[in-house]
Amino acid sequence: MQDYQKVKVTDSNLGLVAAAKAYLQMLGANSGEILTGQDITGIITDIQNVVIDGNSYYYLTLQNDEIIYKAIITLDDRLPFIHVGDKISFSHSDGVIITVNTVDKVTPQIPVE
Repeated sequence: MQDYQKVKVTDSNLGLVAAAKAYLQMLGANSGEILTGQDITGIITDIQNVVIDGNSYYYLTLQNDEIIYKAIITLDDRLPFIHVGDKISFSHSDGVIITVNTVDKVTPQIPVE
């Protein structure tokens, strides 16, 4: 008999990676073997913010890349502040961003008075 009611509660503020690791640990899996991603760096050519079931997601495209990448807002505090033209480095799996490594702002900054 299989128990299909296993539930793992985690703090959503810790992000998707922490939740996935906690869930995999509960199942007895090694998260290092399962949560692997491909690292990529590029210039953002388009970024859109959408709300799905009350959660904010960012969809972005990179220069010379046809993949549309998706990231949930809780993944990284820098997501709301990135713009077209910024350089970003992240790890993804099938277009879903797992971790944001770096964000280099190349857009002009407005001086604060």
